Amino acid sequence: METSPHSLSASSFLFVSTSSGSQACQHHNMKSSPLFVVACVSLLGASVRVRALQEFSSQKHTHGVQRQRSQKPTGPADINDDPMWKDAMLMYGEPDGPKEVFTHAKAETMAHQQEMHGMTQQQQKETIRSMQSFVANAPEGFATLVLFGDSTMSGILTELLGVSDPGAMEIIYVSNDRAKSVRYGCNEECGGVPPGGEWKNETLVSDKMTKLTVQRAEASTQALHASKCNSGGGLETYVFRTGPYKNLVVHHWGFLPEYAQYCWLPCMTEAMEALKPTAVVWNIGFHLLNHDFSPSVCEQRHNPANPGCGDYKLMVTQATSQMIQSGIQTVVWKHTNWVCEDRQVVGFPETKKGLATWNDESNRASLEKTCQKECPQYKGMSCYDWFFNAHTSERM
Repeated sequence: METSPHSLSASSFLFVSTSSGSQACQHHNMKSSPLFVVACVSLLGASVRVRALQEFSSQKHTHGVQRQRSQKPTGPADINDDPMWKDAMLMYGEPDGPKEVFTHAKAETMAHQQEMHGMTQQQQKETIRSMQSFVANAPEGFATLVLFGDSTMSGILTELLGVSDPGAMEIIYVSNDRAKSVRYGCNEECGGVPPGGEWKNETLVSDKMTKLTVQRAEASTQALHASKCNSGGGLETYVFRTGPYKNLVVHHWGFLPEYAQYCWLPCMTEAMEALKPTAVVWNIGFHLLNHDFSPSVCEQRHNPANPGCGDYKLMVTQATSQMIQSGIQTVVWKHTNWVCEDRQVVGFPETKKGLATWNDESNRASLEKTCQKECPQYKGMSCYDWFFNAHTSERM
């Protein structure tokens, strides 16, 4: 499932990898590109290290920062409010069993997430310096960063924005293509942003940066809807007019193939181009995988069978190439995080049996035969290639 960046004719492409062996982020240079910073973070106990990857147009400077446990971990007070947990619930469903077991599983997962969140003070300083250089090199006087994907990218958003002054961050735009209303920006006072709706903070849209940013966000949403596409989630747009991240715009494009019913279509490129990003970081990974292949699960969840999802290498190559060809100067494909199976079964005990069964090679042939029979959506595919375990995540 791994694709090489060297197969692309892009002018600037960063290839970010998190493997179970080195557990490091790697990058490949292709011609010149603006400075960029990305943090590789964990989901469901993925054992990875964080690196801030700096790339100057001179290609003379590259720094790495190892992630360590923070003395003051950050994260939501309640795991039910964490997008990582919400995405996991979509993947697994609510765990079966007594309420106290469920509560314990959430507590264990929450504790681990808190442990993995946060940077040291030195890492925070280096990240701020890097982001300031990223902004300073942006041609418009402000830099626009798009983080596209599922909870992997939500984690990066949390890490990145958590470094800056929280009082300086303003949310100015939200779009929503989910089945339910969301409370970002437009909260209880206005009933939330409804499915298919948009919201903007008229009061805060008051200068060149915010006006252009909202215009572009609206154009992006309109481009999707005009092509009968949807965002697979929605946009949350944050701006910084003061503080360490002054003149930074961050679009968090939450995307799940369950919502979109596809992984990449040309309309996505058009919508991404409309945002006029300085850089894009993206990933689609965990939400293509199943923790088992029972008929009931396959009926509800068979994302690899959706358009643009089944050939992983082709998806990564084509989508990245299309974005760069549209004029986006820097595109980062972030490898899917490594699955730490020991941590997975702590947070979600119901996955333990499936892992033991599928990881036993002597069972593989019979399991594939059964899967092909009970999950016709996977016809012509290897079900094991889409099984949620460490082996698969290493290849994504």
